[in-house]
Amino acid sequence: MSDLITVVIADDHPVFRHGLRDIIETDASMRVIAEAGDGKTALKHIRTELPTIAVLDLDMPEINGLDVTKQICEEDLPTSVLILTIYEDEHLYLRAMDLGAMGYLIKETAIDDIAEGIRSVANGESFVSPRLGRRVTRKDPSLNDEMQQRLGLLKLTPSERRVLRLVAKDLTTAEIADELIIAMKTVEKHRTNISRKLHLSGHYSLQRFALQHKEHI
Repeated sequence: MSDLITVVIADDHPVFRHGLRDIIETDASMRVIAEAGDGKTALKHIRTELPTIAVLDLDMPEINGLDVTKQICEEDLPTSVLILTIYEDEHLYLRAMDLGAMGYLIKETAIDDIAEGIRSVANGESFVSPRLGRRVTRKDPSLNDEMQQRLGLLKLTPSERRVLRLVAKDLTTAEIADELIIAMKTVEKHRTNISRKLHLSGHYSLQRFALQHKEHI
């Protein structure tokens, strides 16, 4: 990753958007390279500029932030997404993660959290506004476990996700190698890395995890 973190901001409120830009650019390691007031324009900038990070408002004209996130992932663009929203909703957060977002930032605390969020996501780590994370843990510890499992999925590379999807289809290592046209040794390496990132141990633990979470992979 380049030392400079490039950012596209998309929010339909210009004053808020410009305020975020001012805060982001107080950090010399970050630069906002484009702004957008709607999802369609944001996606155009992302395709053209290929920023490190896209900060996307959840509610935008033309295309909402979740649909932009989905499109970024489907096109395999090298941009990580930080969702920006007024909603302190754990289910929306999980939905954003399912679609490929790496972070979920509450607008009310965005001034304090935006730089940390961008830095975390740029480093390949997931980020959620601390207030939402604490509230979810207090409200439903089991839901927090689910969030942690999905955070683990976010650590996987695209190649590792492809392997995990095929594991979820109950394919053997040899069958996965044939499907992806790669060596069996490469498949085994991916499986080892996936298990490490997901903190799985045991011969069948990866297969069990893949089957349990196949709708999110």
